[in-house]
Amino acid sequence: MKFSEYVASKAITLCFLGIGALLAVIALGYGGAEAYFLLGAAALFFAIVFAWLICGFWLVGKRLNRLNRLAEGLKDRYLLGELLPVPQDPIEKKYFSIMKSVSRSAVGAAEEAIREKNEYCDYVASWIHEMKTPLTACTLILSNGGDPVKLKRELKRADNLTESILYYAKMRTIEKDNVIRKASASHVLNAAVKSQMELLVAAGISVEITGDFTVYTDAKAL
Repeated sequence: MKFSEYVASKAITLCFLGIGALLAVIALGYGGAEAYFLLGAAALFFAIVFAWLICGFWLVGKRLNRLNRLAEGLKDRYLLGELLPVPQDPIEKKYFSIMKSVSRSAVGAAEEAIREKNEYCDYVASWIHEMKTPLTACTLILSNGGDPVKLKRELKRADNLTESILYYAKMRTIEKDNVIRKASASHVLNAAVKSQMELLVAAGISVEITGDFTVYTDAKAL
């Protein structure tokens, strides 16, 4: 901060001090004070005001330098609000309290974003590992003559894994993508079983669906 900027920030206070000094000089003049006394008093007044400005500027500069050092020493700048010293001025304390709450909210949001990022990275790493299984199986099937049934089964597994990661990626905006409609539970379940028929047959699993009821859901998300 420049000295001129600091003086500008005290403009209102300086205006009132100037008006007060002018009124005091007028009052003393009407009271019969000598001119040299008025000049001396005015000079002393301006010297005190100037000294006040210099001291205030020095203290503010010291505080700003301390804040700059704190900011430069932090790897995560959003944590600065947690390390700021508590001010002494009542008005600054109020600002400090508000900024503290904002800072804590920002810290919470940043930590949540980091946690979600780590979870997503872990999920993707796990998905890649799982995806290798059907791809490796497809390679072996093709190298052994390419059995269409087995190949289709492994491709279906790969397709299921692809759908799972796409759904996971859309989870943050799922409320925007969902379309809730009336649907038949039997119809939805039959469609799901039919889409996985190759895997069910290969595993020797049979599924029997009886009864029906109405649900309100997004059939594409099931």
